[in-house]
Amino acid sequence: MRHKLFTSFLRKYSFININFHLNCTSLYAVQDGLIGYKDQDTISTRIFYGYKTQFAYYQEVENPKKKGENDAKVKQIALDERKCLYFSCGSFSYAEIPKQYTYIIGVTGTLDTVSKPEMKLLTDEYNIKKFSYLPSVYGTNQLKFAKDSSDFVKIVEQKEYFTTIVSEINKRRQNKIGIPVLVFFETSAKLDLFYKSREFKNIDNHQQVKLFTEKISPVEKEGVVRQAVTQNTVTLITREFGRGTDFVCFDKTIDGLGGVHVIQTFFSDELSEEKQIKGRTSRQGRNGSYSLVLLDQELEKYGLQTRDIETMKVRSQLYSTIDPKRQAYFEGKYPERTRNIKQIRQDHNQAKSFVTELFDNNLDFVKEFLISENMAHSDQESKSKTLILMDATGSMSGLIDKTKNTIKTMFSNAYTVLQENNFKESFDVMFAAYRNYASGIDFVLQSSPWDTQPDNLKRFIDTIYSRDGEGNEAIEVGLAHAVSQIENGLKQVILIGDMPPNTKEEVRLKRAKLGEAYWSTTRFAF
Repeated sequence: MRHKLFTSFLRKYSFININFHLNCTSLYAVQDGLIGYKDQDTISTRIFYGYKTQFAYYQEVENPKKKGENDAKVKQIALDERKCLYFSCGSFSYAEIPKQYTYIIGVTGTLDTVSKPEMKLLTDEYNIKKFSYLPSVYGTNQLKFAKDSSDFVKIVEQKEYFTTIVSEINKRRQNKIGIPVLVFFETSAKLDLFYKSREFKNIDNHQQVKLFTEKISPVEKEGVVRQAVTQNTVTLITREFGRGTDFVCFDKTIDGLGGVHVIQTFFSDELSEEKQIKGRTSRQGRNGSYSLVLLDQELEKYGLQTRDIETMKVRSQLYSTIDPKRQAYFEGKYPERTRNIKQIRQDHNQAKSFVTELFDNNLDFVKEFLISENMAHSDQESKSKTLILMDATGSMSGLIDKTKNTIKTMFSNAYTVLQENNFKESFDVMFAAYRNYASGIDFVLQSSPWDTQPDNLKRFIDTIYSRDGEGNEAIEVGLAHAVSQIENGLKQVILIGDMPPNTKEEVRLKRAKLGEAYWSTTRFAF
């Protein structure tokens, strides 16, 4: 049994090694000589993804991304400390941990945005029955936002999108000193696309525009936050910094002119995120204003078509139409998100039992548990390899959640069929998500390694979120990835999407936005 377990470890090690250079090299960053990953609004070097991170250390020691920068170099000792085989000790759920406490006391500024399903979860699962809404010590919020005015909410086509953002920035700064403007983007890829666009150069003093993304170091972050709220400053920011980052403006001149202005260039699926982004201005009783610049096609997921948007504009019912649609969309997805709670709770309790038995020195239980957690379903060489290729743009968000919840069931049912028919062969599955060229190299295609373990695939799919979308999608990128896997034994592809591939002309035009020089250094080069 130990031999089989060790063989299973080596097989998993081999899977990830084969696929690492193809799928994982762009998903990490090097900071202070360590491998780090995006965590909220920063890069964290405390996050560790087992062999994927281990191979990243090998990669950086042997062939670093950045050469000549001391803080970007990974030292051999950092790799040596991480050379080992990893095994699973179970799955713990953060959602189950609060239930171990007698009392739960929470403080939040977005309690009034909690949806009905979320409130039901708080009361039923966590037995939180009492909620207190306290007014701000700074008095009435001074935020200026006319939600149905075309002066504050603009919905435009793709060809007008960047031009409208530029116009909104320049308009908000038309005063003697230039009030600070914070512009929030949904992804770093979209921010980068705007920053490199021709339209960007039409911003007044565009050379002085600041960038605030997760790539900046913690040391730089403090300085950027301070400068972002100074006179005549425009800062382009990713959405992660819309939660918790303290942009406080103490300049009374700016406050007298209306305060810091926030532009949000996407519509949040969750009202709580929107409220947090609004809260980056008009802080502590000061003045501030907020506006939206939205891409019409990104509202399709809320069931809004072109004719609906035109009606909204005519009737001056902009935000007041989108908001309830957003709420219905969120609440419609919620049951799917919580469908596997029972299984998650069971896995959590089994992992807790393992820890208890480990401390009680029950070696028989520990061995049996580790074998069941880490043994591949078959020690036979896999003869069947299936690629699940899925559209991960905005309109597919609900289906992505369903895929996350059914992947384990799919594996279980497939193995049952194999066993019932006395087939000894195993099968591997790879999951890949494609979007469009505006998503940049990090998100136009995301792919897992080949794997026989449903939990591993589910953990990967949990990192996939719907975003972007430009009409026809980059199916051609996904299919090119499929072709590259034929030599690794790919037998079949399951394609899930709701739009056709880009035409040759669309590929040329969409890639041109970032430029062929950008793509030529990536695995997506022609």
